Amino acid sequence: MLEINGKTYELKYTVGRIRMIEDTLGISLMATMVNANGMLSTSQLCNFIAFGLKENGKDYVDFNEGIKIADELLEKKGYANITTTVIEAIQRDCPFFFQAD
Repeated sequence: MLEINGKTYELKYTVGRIRMIEDTLGISLMATMVNANGMLSTSQLCNFIAFGLKENGKDYVDFNEGIKIADELLEKKGYANITTTVIEAIQRDCPFFFQAD
């Protein structure tokens, strides 16, 4: 859970949400992670947040609102904390990316 401006948010990723991120960035999620050694650019990170962000108990937030919230989260929580939160959410919601078999 992420808290900002008195509201609670969660990150939730689906295959459709991942496709939206990939279409916007022009690169696959796994290529992004591998090429960056897990250290996403701030632009990439904000896109991952904006497309995955849901206000607790509600639908996904509007992309532009998500970008604003992502900026605030980076400033308040720090890059490393937010990156870890995004990667953990992707691992939780999209385990097929990390299957060994």
